[in-house]
Order: sequence, then structure tokens, then C-alpha cells
Amino acid sequence: MVTAFTMGEAYMAVGGDLRDMDVSSIISINCNQMNQARLLVRHQGREASIFFQDGNIVHMSLESEEGEGVINEVLAWREGTFQLEQGILAPRRTVTASWSELVLKGMQHADQRSALGVDDALAAESQDGVPSEIELKREITEPSTETLQAVLNEFAGRATQVVACSVSSIPDGEVLAGYPGLEASVAAAPSLARALREMEEAAGQMNWGAVDTLAMVTDSFDLSMFVIAAGRAYVAVAVPHAVTQTDIRAIFDEYRSRLDEAML
Repeated sequence: MVTAFTMGEAYMAVGGDLRDMDVSSIISINCNQMNQARLLVRHQGREASIFFQDGNIVHMSLESEEGEGVINEVLAWREGTFQLEQGILAPRRTVTASWSELVLKGMQHADQRSALGVDDALAAESQDGVPSEIELKREITEPSTETLQAVLNEFAGRATQVVACSVSSIPDGEVLAGYPGLEASVAAAPSLARALREMEEAAGQMNWGAVDTLAMVTDSFDLSMFVIAAGRAYVAVAVPHAVTQTDIRAIFDEYRSRLDEAML
């Protein structure tokens, strides 16, 4: 659960649990909204600080470490709490890379650690830099959910009109990544996956070929569902009525190949 509370008159703080909203989503939202803020992330007695300004991360620190390397550790934290304080200036600038580049690299680093099944990815390398037996035998058969989330966040930052979007598997509709969070997509995902399957069956009966995109118009917004990874998953994108499907499709196509790769 995410809660908001006021601390004095200088700024408002928002806090919550990392199981409800992960660090990458918090970063994406703050950078897209051009917030000036400090994010405190706590995990197993450790505390990291991330400062936002002008649509980017400008400073990060974790214990004695500062700079861009902090992202690799913080994005791996799945449990803990966060607190976002608005209006806090960074004490100095230690980060120059764009937030999307940082998050993508951090997600890839987290994927590698998870695939190796060790707490520290460095344990998989020998002192002379030769890959260890664990690394040589590693086989990744599941989608890279961390990379999917990073690419989805970047897409939502580029397509600023997006209300919400998610990546879900076909045929079961399991939500693999979501913006601004997973919760909003979980309930509807299986039904949307079923709608895609039924449309695929109908297209097959009519000899129309494979379904690439399914569009819906509701009272609240327009929904586009793009099939990716040779029919193994779909991306659902909700936008206001004023946004044309053609505009969203043009932006989405810039990210399609990266989403396909993350599904391998």
C-alpha cells in the first residue's frame, strides 16, 4: 500500500512498500513528471538515496558508494520500503547518464544476478576474469521480466499520453511488466488474452492471416493490444480518446524489437 503524508510545510512525502511499487516504476514516474525530489529506499537495514531533477536522476548514494553504480544494487531490492520527499535538492551531481539508460542497464544486471542464482553476480567470475562453470552452464529460458519492465517504462516516458500499459503472456494472460504498476493490469489481462485468441481463431477461419493489433474504444479511453514475440505475448496500451491509434503505433514500433528480444 502507498501512503501519503505531510512533513512540515516544505515538502510532501509519499511512502509505501516495494512489493506494491518497484523502484524502476518510481524512478520512471518521477522522471517523466520532471519532479525535484529525493527517494529513500530501505532494504534489510540498508538505505539508498536517489535524487531527481529536470527529468533525470542527478545523484545516488548507498552507504559509502555514490554515483551510477548504485542503481545496480537498488533495482535488485524486491522487499523493503520507500519514501519520496518532494522539493529536495541534490547535494551534488554524481550521475550524468539518462534515467532510462541507467534503469535498463540496472535491470539487465539484476537479470544476470537472478539467472545465476547468487546474491553477488561477481561470485560468478574468477579472479582472472574467466567465466566460471556456473556462468558457462547458465541457460535463460524465461522472459527477462526486468528488461521488459525497463523497456516498457522507457516507452511510456516517450509516449507521454499513455495512461497505462502492460506486457502479458499468451495464452494465460500472466502480467510480466506494467506501467505505472502491475496491479491495474492483473484483473483484465486474462480476458484480453482470451479476446486475442478468439480474434486469432476468427482471422484464421477467414484466411486473413495472423492478428498483429487489436483495438478497442471504451467510455474512458482507447486500448491498443500489440502482439509481440511471435504470438507469445501482447502489449496493452491505454490512451485518452484524443490520441490516435496511429500515433501510438508509430512510437510503439520503435520499441517492438527490444520487447521481442526480452521475451526470448
